[in-house]
Amino acid sequence: MRISGVVAVALMVLGLGLGCGPSTHFVSTWTDPSLEGPVSLTGKRVATFLLSDEESTRRMVEEILAGEVTSHGAEGVPGFTLMSADEALDQDWVKERLSAEGIEGAVIMRLIGRETETRFVPGTTSYAPAHYSSMWGYWGPSWTVVHEPGYLETDVIVSVETLVYSVTQDKLLWAGVSETMNPNHVQSMIIELSAVAANEMQKSGLLE
Repeated sequence: MRISGVVAVALMVLGLGLGCGPSTHFVSTWTDPSLEGPVSLTGKRVATFLLSDEESTRRMVEEILAGEVTSHGAEGVPGFTLMSADEALDQDWVKERLSAEGIEGAVIMRLIGRETETRFVPGTTSYAPAHYSSMWGYWGPSWTVVHEPGYLETDVIVSVETLVYSVTQDKLLWAGVSETMNPNHVQSMIIELSAVAANEMQKSGLLE
């Protein structure tokens, strides 16, 4: 299943006007309970995929994610080096291609949501510094009050699904859903998300 390019493009423009950097964390993770002990992908060829019809976004994500996988002991292979977007639609061809390339694992990312949350930031009141030891040192400055009114602030939250499969066993090993708040650039978001995802996979024993 391929996600609409509208969502992929939205990632690129989400942060225009947003000043703070992204903040990514996983809100849920799952590991196959039937596994007898940890299954490691260390030393194995692991393909990385972003299910998107935006080719430039797909290539960037798959390359960054492959680099992160490689840094954790596996051999990350960007999916776009194995197949084109059109070839990816032919499931039987993909199976043969991955087998021929010795791919044993796959990490797949898919954008699953974008939402906004509006919150009220309360105002503040501040006073000029006063000298309490003197009545007049206290009196004058204490009349000076600065009021900062409250305001509404909108946060943008992007949700991404990450799945790890054993290609040779055709089996889901690990899954997680992450949220990134206020991404101001797709590349910085993916770099952060890939690192956080790899750390989660490391915790489950899939990577070192």
